[in-house]
Amino acid sequence: EGSFAVKPVNGSAGKGILVIKERNKRKSTWIDIEGNAYSESDLNLHVSDILEGQYTTWGSKYAALIEERVPVHPDLEPHVEVGTPDVRIILFNKIPVMSMVRLPTHASQGRANLDQGALAVGIDLGTGKSIYGVSGKKNIIQTIPKSGHSVIGIEVPYWKQCLRTAVRVANATGYVFMGVDLFVHPEKGPMVAEVNGFPGLSIQLANKAGLRRRLQRIEGMEAKN
Repeated sequence: EGSFAVKPVNGSAGKGILVIKERNKRKSTWIDIEGNAYSESDLNLHVSDILEGQYTTWGSKYAALIEERVPVHPDLEPHVEVGTPDVRIILFNKIPVMSMVRLPTHASQGRANLDQGALAVGIDLGTGKSIYGVSGKKNIIQTIPKSGHSVIGIEVPYWKQCLRTAVRVANATGYVFMGVDLFVHPEKGPMVAEVNGFPGLSIQLANKAGLRRRLQRIEGMEAKN
């Protein structure tokens, strides 16, 4: 009870995102994923900052989004220091072309954001298993610090459903080039967290592969299913 996330609608790089994991009824405070306590006035102030555009990166409409906090899937939990990992899938012409799993860390303050120090492992689209890894945007890693597991062979739960969900989002939004961020709920499966019309290109680092060739191969192609 008392678990939720607050984020700016037009933000980027994880700025302004606050993730609350529980409510301390005795002290009338809310505790975030790092153990920091927030009073009701603290939360109201944070939302006010969002509504005044403090964390908005683009656009002139300032809005705050309050959403469900998704628990970590047990298959991914051993690799996560704090927070909830997500799956990013890049699509072009409604066809998945590249994917990664972002693992939040203490350095990234529990956010799945590479700019702030999260880990990223590239995912093979055919198998749903990890193939490569980076920390932040520049440090190559061979193992996951939390679990000691190799960056190769980590399997994404509900992988086929993740791909199907991403394609459904592409069909619904109509974007030609886009990124879909998914949380993998232990029981519900893939849940859409965000849709990015301007996804960053750091996914190439996590896969040790460039996007250009993949995009050229499917330019003008229409998938039947």
